[in-house]
Amino acid sequence: MSSSLTRRLVAEAQGTSFLLAAVVGSGIMAERLASGNVALALLANTIAICSALVCLILTFTGIRPVDVPAFILAELIGASAAILLTRWLIDAAPAKEFEMSEKKRVLFLCTGNSARSQMAEGLLRAMAADRFEVSSAGTVATFVRPQAISAMSELDIDISHHRSQSVDEFLGENFDYVITVCDHANQHCPTFSGAVKRIHWSIDDPVGKGSAAEELAAFRQARDDLRERIRVLLTQIP
Repeated sequence: MSSSLTRRLVAEAQGTSFLLAAVVGSGIMAERLASGNVALALLANTIAICSALVCLILTFTGIRPVDVPAFILAELIGASAAILLTRWLIDAAPAKEFEMSEKKRVLFLCTGNSARSQMAEGLLRAMAADRFEVSSAGTVATFVRPQAISAMSELDIDISHHRSQSVDEFLGENFDYVITVCDHANQHCPTFSGAVKRIHWSIDDPVGKGSAAEELAAFRQARDDLRERIRVLLTQIP
């Protein structure tokens, strides 16, 4: 076997190894990063596979028939190396790189995203941030009420950095659970794509309940009601 052919076979094995690792890796990453969007995952993986096929076709162009078995053997060696390389890359990658895609996505909805849904977001994040990616929104965006911030601070949960958001900001996104926490939001909740599960909790509106002290007490009651409902929900979701 000539030295030129030997160099080509070694290069072929190395190229196949990295190409196959790229294809397998792209499939894994596409699935994780697409957040359940099957079409996007398939598109990303298809592009990688087509690129690999083009490279392989170009590699075999001009090869003498007598050298084909040697090139096939080089391909197999490269494929075996790619499997080992891919396993090493997966094992070496920090677990945190994949946590976001593995978490279930939850969206809390109320009318103004100012009190109940804000407290629900803070509670679920504090109770199970390792299992859920949590957001909240309103049928309209307003502001985060200071009473909600105060009631949550009593549990050492800081929501002062939250901002009120409109549900329109989340249209087109995929969620595992959409939980409405007021009757108005339940009646006007938009339709979300994907296999989303709708849950409705009718939580009393704490706003405008008498004096400042009475209103804060109403916020505490709403907070505690939400906390108990979330505690039960966590026992029901695997």
